[in-house]
Amino acid sequence: MASNEIADGTISNTDVSSDIVCKDINGDVDISGNLKIGGNSVPKVFNQTTAPTSGFVIGDIWYDTDDDIVSIAGSVSGSLQWIGV
Repeated sequence: MASNEIADGTISNTDVSSDIVCKDINGDVDISGNLKIGGNSVPKVFNQTTAPTSGFVIGDIWYDTDDDIVSIAGSVSGSLQWIGV
């Protein structure tokens, strides 16, 4: 493996504190868990026909693929709900 490559499965359940630069990605990249950049959470994007009912937090995005509508998860009167934009 070249010094600029990361083999499948070599980063798991760990923090990466050094810089990682991706110059070329071939195929899929699967990320599980919560992705953070600069200490800030990156919103999850759900592309599906029905609203997610679990696994989402404030700021996540749902694209309703049936109706072509985008919604953002937000708190309404203390309840986590999808809000159309």
